[in-house]
Amino acid sequence: MDFIIERRYAIEHELSRNLKLGVLGHDTRNKFSDDTPIVVLLLGGDSITLRALCRCLNQGTPLVIVK
Repeated sequence: MDFIIERRYAIEHELSRNLKLGVLGHDTRNKFSDDTPIVVLLLGGDSITLRALCRCLNQGTPLVIVK
């Protein structure tokens, strides 16, 4: 299960990096030299989702929950 969470995180990070590069048209760093934050949007899930959310929260990733 941890492998799934690790792979999902790697895929999300790579997609975020590529999208920021295309949108910003330059390096993925902003003028403050910080990465643009990733936000997790929770629409539903199961125990795997809960473990992934715990990992994101431990890393300081903001979380938006839609009920």
